[in-house]
Amino acid sequence: MPFYNKEPHVKRALDSVISQKVQDFEIVVVNDGSTDKSADIVKNFSDTRIRLINQKNAGVSVARNRGINEAKSELIAFLDADDEWMPDYLETILRLREKYPCAGLYATSIKTEFIDNVLMDKDEELRKLIPDEGLILNYFSKPERCIT
Repeated sequence: MPFYNKEPHVKRALDSVISQKVQDFEIVVVNDGSTDKSADIVKNFSDTRIRLINQKNAGVSVARNRGINEAKSELIAFLDADDEWMPDYLETILRLREKYPCAGLYATSIKTEFIDNVLMDKDEELRKLIPDEGLILNYFSKPERCIT
């Protein structure tokens, strides 16, 4: 999880990982030179699965790649510091990995909320193009279902 000045959000993001139904994970948090108290918030977590890495500001891509390089697992799950996972996110990803072992990437849908708590539903056109579950054989064209 890379971050730069995400003090208002980083606790919520980390809590969403710690609250997963699947508890076998590590959290590699890369502080990309924050000038706020984001790193202090991460340090306040006592969970030994959280590792904080500090680096000079080099941008989100460099920070994300640093986290990938530091990870000890063969499976990497991305989370930005201002996002959160639903409690079954890792469970879903592991189920998809078991069901589609040759896929190169696993993803779930998103839920967007505005600050005033008005929920924004999935775009109807997007809903028609993406299957509820299955392989997208060509990301740049209309997805098709793949039966394994």
